[in-house]
Amino acid sequence: MESEKIIKLPKVELHCHLDGSLPMGIIRELLGRDVKKEELQVRDDCRNLAEYLEKFDLPLSCMQTETGLKRTSKAFLESLKQDNIQYVEVRFAPLLSVNESLDCTRVIQSVLEGLEEAKKECGIYYNVIACAMRHHTEEDNLQMMKAARSFLGEGICAVDLAGNEAAFPMENFTELFQKAKKLGLPFTIHAGECGRVENVIEAVKCGASRIGHGIALRGHADAMAMCKEKQIGIEMCPISNLQTKAVASKSEYPMREFLDAGLCVTINTDNRTVSNSSIQKEMEFVQKNYGITDEELVRMTENAVHAAFANDEVKAELVRRLKGIKMRNKYLYSVLPFLKKCKRETQQQFEDYFQTAPAWLMECFQVEEMEKGQIFVRENTPIDTIYFVGRGTIKATDYRIYGITYDFMSFDCVHALGGMEIIMDLDTYMTTLETATPCTIVKIAKAKYEKWLLTDLRVLKLEAKLTGKSLLEDGRKSRAYLFLQGSDRLAMLLTERYELYAKNGILWVRGGRQGLSDTTGLCVKTINRSVKKFLEEGLISKEGNQLLVSFEQYKKLKELIAAIIDIE
Repeated sequence: MESEKIIKLPKVELHCHLDGSLPMGIIRELLGRDVKKEELQVRDDCRNLAEYLEKFDLPLSCMQTETGLKRTSKAFLESLKQDNIQYVEVRFAPLLSVNESLDCTRVIQSVLEGLEEAKKECGIYYNVIACAMRHHTEEDNLQMMKAARSFLGEGICAVDLAGNEAAFPMENFTELFQKAKKLGLPFTIHAGECGRVENVIEAVKCGASRIGHGIALRGHADAMAMCKEKQIGIEMCPISNLQTKAVASKSEYPMREFLDAGLCVTINTDNRTVSNSSIQKEMEFVQKNYGITDEELVRMTENAVHAAFANDEVKAELVRRLKGIKMRNKYLYSVLPFLKKCKRETQQQFEDYFQTAPAWLMECFQVEEMEKGQIFVRENTPIDTIYFVGRGTIKATDYRIYGITYDFMSFDCVHALGGMEIIMDLDTYMTTLETATPCTIVKIAKAKYEKWLLTDLRVLKLEAKLTGKSLLEDGRKSRAYLFLQGSDRLAMLLTERYELYAKNGILWVRGGRQGLSDTTGLCVKTINRSVKKFLEEGLISKEGNQLLVSFEQYKKLKELIAAIIDIE
């Protein structure tokens, strides 16, 4: 991707340390002296993590007062504008700013006040991750978490564990994060940056939904499979990992391996100032060195939205901003190539329905072509698959009404077949589904769809709305049919079909007499009598063996029904 396009790409960052990302200008201003780049940035030939960490002393000295915390956090968020950051989760260790004048609560509050002031000016969404430190006591870390808990949902979104991983392995902190769970705190954990893969495994077992760095997963297929299955977000920071010698060389960095393994990879800076980095630089770096495609850059941004600790409203807004560049849809069309040949209305329905779908969901899409008359869901059988109609029409059929086949509902739009059952917490399908025409069906494993549905408020509301609308329409039609005689039922069906399917003012009636019988619940003899009557009265026409309804005939049928029931 060209640099100009990367600049324009809306970006999300999930792993960024405040003290390592302060703009030089604010540090100079607060210290009251000139500050050289070498004092804050590592050289390209940085030897190790210890040398890297030396660059944090000056920024931290600026974060020891309320004023310093407010001004540094404000300057930080404002600086992200030039990188086109739309949302950031910035993390810092409140305990490193606690002193005689500032307790933990006031430290957190000061940072949030500065960020909120900046947000009003630059429009960047933010959340804060409060870091526990490995070298601090469990008591101190727990007290910090309790202080952070009081701001949960009001600026604080999660907690983290940072510090010397090699000296303080993850098994030392199992009890601490059990307590974090009880407090209702989500958490990410620095693991596998410079320690063993066991640290990553233990962090996931403790309940971490994301892993900071995770380099140690490299070459461990079982551990990667576990992270993939649990959809653990991997917060990768390529440039800093090379600077700190988390990997010995560019060739050893596992981004390509992780992406190919299907992990939920996100791209981050770690420390913008210390590493002299930005998301743009990180993206350009990985494209140059690891063969990362444009599509994969967008996918990693989408992964970040999915893995973020943001609320559903913020995520929906981020998706809308991403959608604005039209790159997301390219991925949808690549996994569902038949969409390219569909009418624009259908394309728009798929785009709208799956606008917040994460890449891991779309990757599991399966497309199947079905012939007319194929039953693919049977009532009372276990739910294992969710279906979407890509092309064609399907019908929901009841065979139990006095031995008459009754097609009480049809679908030809984007609607999760099986979604209603998930919303109602049912284990079996509620009806039988059959193709009324040749169909292109998109299939999604129930477990994958359910995970997305229950973690994405937008799609949950949408599916509930579509389900409710279908049920209301079916209930309305069923109640209307109770008061309609045979020919009037057929008239109502034809008006409904005209409104849905007429082209150029003509409805061609598909499905034959048997199809009309199945849909209305009338026997074929009654259908034949009604068709004959309508032909004689000029309410329908016949061309060869094909029945049709013109616009004028539609209006007459509508008037006929309106005289009996209120159909407005």
